[in-house]
Amino acid sequence: MSHLTRIISYATPAGVRTIADDDGDLDRHRFWSGPQLEHPEKSTTYLDVAGLSDSKDPKTEQNLVIDAELKQEPALIMELGRVIETAVLKLKKGVTEDQMWEQQEAVNEILDTATGCHGYASGFRVSETSTDSGQYSEFVILVAWDSLESHTSWAEKEKEKPDSPLKGYHKLVEKGEMWHVTLTYGYLSAAATAAME
Repeated sequence: MSHLTRIISYATPAGVRTIADDDGDLDRHRFWSGPQLEHPEKSTTYLDVAGLSDSKDPKTEQNLVIDAELKQEPALIMELGRVIETAVLKLKKGVTEDQMWEQQEAVNEILDTATGCHGYASGFRVSETSTDSGQYSEFVILVAWDSLESHTSWAEKEKEKPDSPLKGYHKLVEKGEMWHVTLTYGYLSAAATAAME
């Protein structure tokens, strides 16, 4: 089972906390929001697409909107992590889904024992596909951490290991973008909570 999730990165307008500030019908929404640590003038909202029919995008220009089919349930990590690492990776031409999943599973194994890590969710960006082959061209990774320092400390130690699975991304990824979000606001409805049990 996959979980369609929308990730929206946007300049934070004055007086706006989340994309649902003006939306009174929250019963079907699950969302989490907060400022980006690397870019304090920007925020990111993670929204469960099951509640998207009536939701509003932030009233700002130049929003980055990413729809991703995540293999793991994102609500679980959003409830546990204080900081969410968000990575969007543009894959090299010819990289297959199986190759990317094999790489990610290897990284997931070391994340399972990483100090300060509370879980992860990953999957392909569904709106971006190769025009010729129909293959996905971007991969999205969310990781829940205690803090930015927890992530950077772990990553530095891993990069020192000659056989670290982190180094496998270089063979598959053309370029990537990563940022961290301090979750300051979230909403998980009673119906959504029941669906997770």
